[in-house]
Amino acid sequence: MAFVVFAGQSNMGGLYMDVSTLPAAWSPSPLTQIWDSQSKSWVEMQPGVNTGYAGQPNTWGPEVQFAIDFRAAFPNEVLHIVKEVDGGTPLNQDTVAWHYDWSPNSQDELFARTASLISDASASLGGAHPTAVFWGQGEEDGNTAAAAQAYGDNLSAFFTAVRAQWMADPTGKIGYFQIDTTTPHAADVRAGEVRVDQADPNAASFDTAGYPLQGDNLHYAAGGYTAAGDNFFQLYDAWRQAGALPPDTPPGSSSGQTLTSHQYADTLSGGAGADTLNAGQGPDLLTGGAGADSFVFAQLPWNAGHVSDFAVGADRLDLSALLAASGYQGSDPVADGYVSFVADGNGGTEVLYDTDGRASGATVQYRITDLDHVAPGGLTWAQLSTAPSPPAGGGGTGGPPGQVLTSHQYADTLSGGAGADTLNAGQGPDLLTGGAGGDSFVFAQLPWNAGHVSDFAVGVDHLDLSALLAASGYQGSDPVADGYVSFVADGNGGTEVLYDTDGRASGATVQYRITDLDHVAPNGLTWAQLSSGAAPSPPAEGGGGTGGTGGQSGQVLTSASYGDHLAGGAGADTLNAGQGPDSLTGGAGADRFVFAQLPWNAGHVTDFTPGTDTLDLRALFQAAGYQGSDPLADHRLEFRADGSGSTQVYFDADGNGANSQWPTLITTLDGVAPSQIGAGDWLFR
Repeated sequence: MAFVVFAGQSNMGGLYMDVSTLPAAWSPSPLTQIWDSQSKSWVEMQPGVNTGYAGQPNTWGPEVQFAIDFRAAFPNEVLHIVKEVDGGTPLNQDTVAWHYDWSPNSQDELFARTASLISDASASLGGAHPTAVFWGQGEEDGNTAAAAQAYGDNLSAFFTAVRAQWMADPTGKIGYFQIDTTTPHAADVRAGEVRVDQADPNAASFDTAGYPLQGDNLHYAAGGYTAAGDNFFQLYDAWRQAGALPPDTPPGSSSGQTLTSHQYADTLSGGAGADTLNAGQGPDLLTGGAGADSFVFAQLPWNAGHVSDFAVGADRLDLSALLAASGYQGSDPVADGYVSFVADGNGGTEVLYDTDGRASGATVQYRITDLDHVAPGGLTWAQLSTAPSPPAGGGGTGGPPGQVLTSHQYADTLSGGAGADTLNAGQGPDLLTGGAGGDSFVFAQLPWNAGHVSDFAVGVDHLDLSALLAASGYQGSDPVADGYVSFVADGNGGTEVLYDTDGRASGATVQYRITDLDHVAPNGLTWAQLSSGAAPSPPAEGGGGTGGTGGQSGQVLTSASYGDHLAGGAGADTLNAGQGPDSLTGGAGADRFVFAQLPWNAGHVTDFTPGTDTLDLRALFQAAGYQGSDPLADHRLEFRADGSGSTQVYFDADGNGANSQWPTLITTLDGVAPSQIGAGDWLFR
């Protein structure tokens, strides 16, 4: 599978294109899928029907030629595309309320909207992240001198945020085009695009000057869109052939994975190994791929779907949950009337289910699924239900105690035995189960997409991050205290383990999720407990710690993830915000809310109390080199009413200077009017 994103303004959207201008080589395929934000589902891409954007629903853009090239190169792979386009939108932050921009600093605008789309699409693919992003924008910035001159810096910051928030990969590959020369300040924009290409080893661009244009001398003609799509694919293919992309992630050509339908009419596609595909109650399309796959139907469908590639004698149809719900105790539900097979009229087999078999109580037979290309003649229950034998020597479930298990594929499942096992995680969302004994869970590389440890026993098992710490040059004894490792509640009673490659240094701002320790609360956890099997100490009253919600008084809480929630207790707490939309709640006491970096997307302080609490902006003013005595008069700081009874806090690094056109929103103080804020409520030095 490929999972890619196309984003930008109207030259990425395909303005004025329609079905009549499609490339002759276009051919529809159910393997070419595009994300439908309305239904929140993947649908077959139909250019000119579902490839448009706001105000232009019937257009198509570079994604069409990209899909044509992809299908020619990888005819049997699923291609998933997320497309988000808005015409006439700049990258430079625009504070006009009705005018959207792509700046990561603009709250709830295009950057955040796209992040939300990708998050929804990712969840439907079992947590897979995009392996490449394709960007096409800059014409709007080319209309004004200041925005054009800032474009290179803005683009570099944008790509950093894209990798952190859209891709979850600090080295994610981004392809983009250099705009045409027709806007007034295009030369400055193009110069910025070239600088980023030269400085960023994981970004690559191509020049569109000379592409055929339409009559407005701004938007590409059909030939321009196809040329751009072809160039985007050439970048993708080169990265892929060089091994520079993460492995094809679920639901594509990975093996041994478990895929679950999360929506009506989902599409699940397995890979090369023994995959498990859990159907929902809608018309799901299930494709196992190579390997001995299991297709699980735990509920009666409302509307049945299809299994596209069921291999009789290799794959398995699992109706065990349905049979258990019927109270069935036999060995052949076909012979006993619970399951039957009927020709579907297209060379396939409809699988029907009767909830009480041959009894007379229930007369309705439910269609469970359609096995495409499998004729019903001669089919038996044994042929469809026999579980395939596990692969020999693989990285799946373990056996003898004291064994070493290593993930060999994306989203592997490793299960130890009764002894002191070693489970070596890969870079995908592996599910690790140590079993009995003092087990070691080893993470030698930063994951592309983190998984879970299902049974970590604090004080018994061992979390081994020694390779990551060595790669960071860490020489200390407590990476938690030194800011390299932190623990955050996952919202389900477990703990997310986060890793910062340079600890408390300012160079790297992204924290990587290493794994999730199921059923282990973060309160009171120490590095000694996880790394050496020391017995846990009782959590401090009220909980708390780095990241997540806290409780005890006088504590220091630090945002450890994008969009974190920090909650103080009854004392004078310090809440250190991150660069995402954090929600900060100080609780009782004189609390300090610290903003040491400009946010990508600002959050809220939910309970700021003027005259008691303090907004600490000293690091921002120090970084800006501010030497004045009145940031308000110098236009460095502004408290602005948001129209809903709250106050937006804006920071401008150079005030009325020429280098920063727009101030940055730092946070919103909920329920506080600007007139309530006094000089003693904030710190700047």
